[in-house]
Amino acid sequence: MSPLFALTLACASPEPQATQPPAALEDRIAWAQPTAVREVPIATLFAQVVSGPDGAIALSPGVSGRILSWRVAPGAHIQAGDPLAVLVSPELSDLTAQVQSLQAQLTQSRALLATREQEHAAGLISLSALRESQSEVQRLEAELSAQDQRLKAHQDGLARSGQSWTWRARVSGTVSSLGCPVGNVDSADRCLTVLAEGGDPLLELSLPERYLDHAQGPLRAEFVAEGGQSSRFTELSRTPTLDPRTRAQTLRFSPTGEAPLPGRSGRATLWSPQEAVGVPPQALSLIDGGDVVFVQGAEGPEPREVTLLGASETQRFISGVSPDEQVAVQGVFLLKSLLLSEAL
Repeated sequence: MSPLFALTLACASPEPQATQPPAALEDRIAWAQPTAVREVPIATLFAQVVSGPDGAIALSPGVSGRILSWRVAPGAHIQAGDPLAVLVSPELSDLTAQVQSLQAQLTQSRALLATREQEHAAGLISLSALRESQSEVQRLEAELSAQDQRLKAHQDGLARSGQSWTWRARVSGTVSSLGCPVGNVDSADRCLTVLAEGGDPLLELSLPERYLDHAQGPLRAEFVAEGGQSSRFTELSRTPTLDPRTRAQTLRFSPTGEAPLPGRSGRATLWSPQEAVGVPPQALSLIDGGDVVFVQGAEGPEPREVTLLGASETQRFISGVSPDEQVAVQGVFLLKSLLLSEAL
């Protein structure tokens, strides 16, 4: 395939009638840099506020690993924060080690940058050498922030104790049953059922099977009740399996602030913690059944197949493109036409 950037509008019209020369392709294309995001809206669904004390809540440690011992048994009364089990998790251990390594690298890079700034002020090094150190610090800061967010998401409800982790309760109530024996556990396993008591109203909704691939928790819900009242919730629990009739999971969310009274219904937009970039809707094209954007390459526009993770009114959230790249946001239909005609 020859570079698209070299093509002009003259390719589409063998005998142009205009007296003015046709505009070059590059003059018809506008570019924009994607926006880096850490969470993606995956669905907007009907939801209702239910009474907190009236239901059984299935809990999971949220990480894969191995349960060493249980600290509770069926019938035990627990308070939020009480230890439930002790476990080990290579996933958390590796992520913790990565964060610690990045912290050490960042400390060294900041010290080197301070030295370079002094050397540059004294005329001992060039500006490019100083900027190289600045770029390295910025890179490490961004990587550390991303890994730290992942670690914090995994640590929700977990406290480190030496080489192991203590899984702590997020709700108060009575332990109804234990679903996982001592041994290996998967992050999706619902190991503990609690009959909750007291607390705030909960948001409840059914999540269809088609959204499960992108519903990596814990999810955040922005709920708008009938009448326009808005409130925010964080995921508390999911049913361990799909309902065989509806092919959906029931999710419950706890409020992060003031919540509507039980009985209210409305629409909830679910946000999943995922690394992605946001682009305008017009940047995407459907080519051969796949979502494609055009990025600015060394020799001109290049088609890039991407994965659509979610959408809002003003953005499409995708993976497969770096936040540092430029994406075509104007003239996309022309690029698609030229690409398809060249493929014929």
